[in-house]
Amino acid sequence: MQILGLCVALEDANGSAVTVTLDESNPDFITITPQNSGNYYLRVQAEQGARNYIVATGLPSASTLQSRNSGAEMSVDENFIPGEVIVKFKNNFVSTAGVTRQSLAASVGLTAKAGAPGRSMLMSLGDISARPQTFNTLGIAAVVQHSDPALQLKQETIEVVKALRKRADVEYAALNYLRQPLLEPDDTYYGLQWHYPKINLPLAWDVTTGVADVVVAVIDSGKLDHPDLQASLVQGYDFISSTANSGDGDGIDSDPTDPGDSDGVTPSSFHGTHVAGTVAAETGNATGVAGVAGNVKVMPLRVCGTLGCADYDIQQALLYAAGQSNDSGTVPAQAADIVNLSLGAPTNSTIAPPAYVTARNAGVIIVAAAGNESSTELFAPAAYDGVVSVSAVDFAGNLAYYSNRGATIDVAAPGGDITANLNGDSYPDGILSTVGSDASGALRLGYGFYQGTSMAAPHLAGVAALMKSVNPGMSPDQFDQWLANGDLTQDLGAAGRDDFYGYGLIDAAKAVSIASGTPIEPELPPDPLIRITPDTLVYDVSTDTLQFTISNGGLADLIIASVNNDSGGWLTVNAGSVDANGGGTYTVTVDRSQIAGFATAGAVITIEANATNSPLTVPVMVYNQEIASDAGFHYVLLYNIDRDLFVDQFNAAIVNGQYQYSFLNVPAGNYFIVAGNDFNSDDHICGSGEACGAYATLGNMTKIVIDNNTGNLAGVNFATGFNPFIAEFQGLLASAKERVLLP
Repeated sequence: MQILGLCVALEDANGSAVTVTLDESNPDFITITPQNSGNYYLRVQAEQGARNYIVATGLPSASTLQSRNSGAEMSVDENFIPGEVIVKFKNNFVSTAGVTRQSLAASVGLTAKAGAPGRSMLMSLGDISARPQTFNTLGIAAVVQHSDPALQLKQETIEVVKALRKRADVEYAALNYLRQPLLEPDDTYYGLQWHYPKINLPLAWDVTTGVADVVVAVIDSGKLDHPDLQASLVQGYDFISSTANSGDGDGIDSDPTDPGDSDGVTPSSFHGTHVAGTVAAETGNATGVAGVAGNVKVMPLRVCGTLGCADYDIQQALLYAAGQSNDSGTVPAQAADIVNLSLGAPTNSTIAPPAYVTARNAGVIIVAAAGNESSTELFAPAAYDGVVSVSAVDFAGNLAYYSNRGATIDVAAPGGDITANLNGDSYPDGILSTVGSDASGALRLGYGFYQGTSMAAPHLAGVAALMKSVNPGMSPDQFDQWLANGDLTQDLGAAGRDDFYGYGLIDAAKAVSIASGTPIEPELPPDPLIRITPDTLVYDVSTDTLQFTISNGGLADLIIASVNNDSGGWLTVNAGSVDANGGGTYTVTVDRSQIAGFATAGAVITIEANATNSPLTVPVMVYNQEIASDAGFHYVLLYNIDRDLFVDQFNAAIVNGQYQYSFLNVPAGNYFIVAGNDFNSDDHICGSGEACGAYATLGNMTKIVIDNNTGNLAGVNFATGFNPFIAEFQGLLASAKERVLLP
């Protein structure tokens, strides 16, 4: 098949083409799905011109089946009870004397479980030995076969429902779906926002998604007129006082629009727009992404320009947000309740400047990013007294590799890791939010994955806004007290407060519960139900051990009978901290010596219990460390910060999964190191469809200081890769990243 000038073919192990299902509804995102499970080779060849492309693969999903009579889809990867169906017979077929639910079930080869003639009944497929007779009774000629018994039973249940719907005596037939009372937004990309369920946000949304009377000031790089933020923004201000830093040619004014901070090589970050989207992107509008508090308002205050974010400008913006006297000569119509500061730099003091004290005394809760130096060094403004300092965790709930730590950390929130894909969704495990891209010259609006404590802080600011929505009188002191009591968090790391996670990972449900004074509990079914977190295990090339937790989603006691896997020995599952019934944490270890030579390996962990959804399976995917990654030929550039100039270049090809580079005889000065592709030969790296990386990370372009006493520097290592920018409105793939913001 030819797509966008590329010839794409899927081949089996013998090199023969295989039949696929092709989705070309979006010209920038082509989905190719094989009709059967197995191992395949993907061949891509340019047929005309030049074209950048990114191939993204995820865990295999089961085939989707189309209902013959209703047009509704039924899929084995949906959440329903396998082996059970809901059936209602037409009234004229149940009015005969002597008709019982048992006789009706028997007439279609099923076993009655509940209900009565004349209304819906619950029926079972029964024992596997009776299955052939059931299929014969219902006229089911063939069923798609799955290697996983759990998927097979779900497949057979779907076929039974389809057959029942064709019968003249059946009014209604359906799967017995498992429903949850949690609000799930219909935003297009909400499924990629793994970071919200991690902080129990959907449960909090059942109580509030925020109110318009609550305002969060985002003191950052300004705002874009992003469609997913139109309903969220209130009047802001531009407090950048230096024309050399402003990027818009003037000093402070009432227009907080972000003109971008591109240096001509790397695209602009539009950092403040990403932060604002995490706080309050419009939620439930069937578009884009969801915000933590989608119904509150965001006040965009611009302080970060092309050179960074000046302390004085930050302090003036903080005073304005709090409704206090400031250099603008004006105050907002309504002062902010919460301020988010996703910016900062190292400091040697925890004493807050007067502006911070004034804002807090005015009732403003001040939230700040802990910093991305992977350091215990004090970082301002997060380290200031009276400021809530937020560290970052990754998808697995561990402290992110870049996150600062130390005695001033108060709380943790998701910050992501764009170098990993532990959930197997074909996208990096970054934080997805609103952003723009000027990589191709013109500004295009969309959604991008960033990482950093800059992304963690607005999660906390958004949760504080939800709390303020249900408790308008909440003060900064009250917030701090609840935090210290453990009322707002899931405890991580050492018991109580620790230097990695502070008082723990923010828990939106607990926070809204304590603020509202009303306990928030999910509506649980009466029978036991297996819940698994996470529901998929994906091992990247550097990971051999992961964990999952079994918990009970029902009211009756959950008793785990067995936890097995079908790996044949290369996967080991050991019970860790579990209770007498088998609930708790399990450690899953990969023995890579047994899968040497394979690019990937897959297995399924099966959990048997006395639950309505037993057996439950956990898919496992392992990316083998023997297979070297290749992001294409790279240009490694040395950027002199003082001269605002790229002064050296090293051309690097991949060798055993690594790019080796060096710069010789580097003069004294301050430097950044960036690297990436130039596939389209436009003399710019990190463009659309091109890999990109920087030292120490794209989210933390760390300054390297060279002086006359500096010898050879080793270990200046960093990751590079392709980071999707989802542009719903313009259809663009571009490098998405967090640029350094220095005051």
